[in-house]
Amino acid sequence: MTGLTEIKKLTKLTLGDYAMMAEALFYLLVSDFLIYLLPMRWWISWIGEARQAVDANPVPEHQKQTVRQVRKNVFRANKLLLKSSRCFAFSLAIKKMLSRRNIPVSLYLGVNKGETGNLKAHAWVKGGERIIYGGSNASENYTQLISFG
Repeated sequence: MTGLTEIKKLTKLTLGDYAMMAEALFYLLVSDFLIYLLPMRWWISWIGEARQAVDANPVPEHQKQTVRQVRKNVFRANKLLLKSSRCFAFSLAIKKMLSRRNIPVSLYLGVNKGETGNLKAHAWVKGGERIIYGGSNASENYTQLISFG
């Protein structure tokens, strides 16, 4: 039943949503390729300028709708990829798509020790102080290693 509901939702999208979803598919696939197949040192410059704990400017009010659309279409694209992408690929795709639209955001990489004592990594995207993707408390739950603007 849910598959039919998803198909109905896809038929009601605008042409702009289809274009944005295709762009999101592209960036998710490229991100997954880079993450899983190439050493990060070869493509780290693709993310942006590395910096320590510097937040981007807040997202201007007139661009918040675009941020919501980008985020929504990245999630839609991931459904088409059978939910295969993880937080780093999501963050890369969202950052690249918003950067193309001249919306200032930063991508953060952090770690914490899980309940079992194992190290867990996480990636999130912020526009100013607002977390766009990665969980509303990512900044508190993970020790930030680096950010990319």
